[in-house]
Amino acid sequence: MGDEHEPTPRAWRQRFLSIPGLAATTAVTAAVSWGVVELIKEVQTSIARGAPVAVSVETNPASVSAFAGVPINLVLPAGTRTLGNPGPTCENFRPWARSHGGIDAGETMLAVVVQGKSDAAVLLSQLQPKIVSGPSRRKHGIQISCPSQGDAEIRAITVDLDRGRTRYRSKGGAPFGFTVAKGETETLDIVATTRRATYKWVLKLELIVAGKKEELTIDDHGRPFQTTGGPSRAWWSWNWDYQGTWFNDAPGPKPSIPAGGRLP
Repeated sequence: MGDEHEPTPRAWRQRFLSIPGLAATTAVTAAVSWGVVELIKEVQTSIARGAPVAVSVETNPASVSAFAGVPINLVLPAGTRTLGNPGPTCENFRPWARSHGGIDAGETMLAVVVQGKSDAAVLLSQLQPKIVSGPSRRKHGIQISCPSQGDAEIRAITVDLDRGRTRYRSKGGAPFGFTVAKGETETLDIVATTRRATYKWVLKLELIVAGKKEELTIDDHGRPFQTTGGPSRAWWSWNWDYQGTWFNDAPGPKPSIPAGGRLP
């Protein structure tokens, strides 16, 4: 019912670009990508009744403008046959790798959209990781990457999984803390890193509503996020701009393997 009155994606984009609270929490203005616009649409329908805020998560960095051009690294289980291929850009690289059992290597990049739903303003007062499982041994297997398309400086909330702490980078050194009124939106660009271990983890977002603290768990659509230590040796890169092949980043000759081949 009501489909005939459903706003178009363009109308949603125009509506939310006009909201004063729509800003990256990195304290820099960034263009709102299609992926974040889709997240905002999800926010409208995804949260349980009575919650003071609505939250949606985008785990594909290629869909988040803050991570545009940043390499995407994962580890596939040893012996994986790379059926199919990630496609002509990095857009589908992580979803494709995940469908083959891959997990994020070195860092997990995600965007969290938070929108106020309470009549009273809601303060986002603290964001901290909670380790669900780990540290455990770093995953070894096939290191794969969709390489960088250029230099990019990421200004985001960083989560150090090895030390269990969060760092917020802002202009002027302002501490983490954002207020959202009803209908206002904040986008949190987050990079969680580990160098030496494998973790399953979630984020705990502390809210203050009418002077009372509440805690909200942010996860990967009902499951913990999973991140393993970064590659310790050369990996296979997806050469999407040259006939769809994999090439090895090791020094010396650059062997290549066609899409769908078995990566050693």
